[in-house]
Amino acid sequence: MESKLPQLATMADLPNFGTTDEDDPEGEALAKATNRQYPDHDT
Repeated sequence: MESKLPQLATMADLPNFGTTDEDDPEGEALAKATNRQYPDHDT
């Protein structure tokens, strides 16, 4: 298939590093406290 990206075939082999809340709970709290993104209350 000519539109298939060969790089995506190796994505399943990449290591799982987890999420921020698993690795660094203090860092997650800091990120939430300093987040300046406008909240979307309509959805």
